[in-house]
Amino acid sequence: MVVIDNAHVLPEPTLQELRLLTNIAMESTCPMALILVDQPPLRDMLRLSCYDHITQRLTVRYHMRGLTAPETREYIAHHLKVAGRTSPLFTPEAIEEIFQYARGGFGKEKCVPVRSWGCCQISRCRALPLSEMKEI
Repeated sequence: MVVIDNAHVLPEPTLQELRLLTNIAMESTCPMALILVDQPPLRDMLRLSCYDHITQRLTVRYHMRGLTAPETREYIAHHLKVAGRTSPLFTPEAIEEIFQYARGGFGKEKCVPVRSWGCCQISRCRALPLSEMKEI
């Protein structure tokens, strides 16, 4: 099994080479599973005709929808808890701002809280005001 994250940054020749690896068959089964993980840029890229040979070999496609506002709140709370935070770092207004900024996308929803957590740790603050979070 080969898992490639941020697959949209792979050059077209590399994706073609990966496609060739999936051609290897042993008694009608492919010995290699290829999993391309990414966000919408990969889906958009694979719609181009130069990637037809790759998309023809995709047997399963799954596209995660973005997070809702309540899911964003839970996602942030979970990650802060795992990081050791025992009290809320963001006000409800700040979480709403993160949700609006990220529009449900995982990368941005993770980026803002991680940077904010780091700033808060450095300055030893209990919670980060919305005005300071916007600067991050």
